[in-house]
Amino acid sequence: MSDMDSERDPFELLLEEHTKLRGRRSELSDKLAQRSGAFREVVDTIQQLGDQIDVHFHAEEASDCFPELVNTAPRVSDRVAILLAEHGELRAEVHQIVQGAKSRSGTAEDWEQLASQVEVFTGKLMAHERAENELVQEVFTDDIGSKD
Repeated sequence: MSDMDSERDPFELLLEEHTKLRGRRSELSDKLAQRSGAFREVVDTIQQLGDQIDVHFHAEEASDCFPELVNTAPRVSDRVAILLAEHGELRAEVHQIVQGAKSRSGTAEDWEQLASQVEVFTGKLMAHERAENELVQEVFTDDIGSKD
């Protein structure tokens, strides 16, 4: 959700960004499962995911998406607040994983621990993104349905 995309539908952009995050997650899961590449390269990939998450969350927070959801359906304001609070938690968690992994050497135990941490984290991230998608769909499906 870059400045160049400012004229496009913010909800369409949100969904596209979620698709990109799923792709990065899949790539990372494959690398961890296959232990492909050097341990440091995989840690760098996790760092890139963290950077992508930072940019993504910042763009969501700066866009009109969440305020528009609340304006359209005030009943979702608590859910929007929870989703926005999760951004900070998810950012902190991915950066903690990266910092911890940087101090490891890449033993079999290090790989197992990193794979486990990333699996738990990406599960939370995907649940968060799914909740955002469902909220957008709920608000606009209800909004459209109420106008028929």
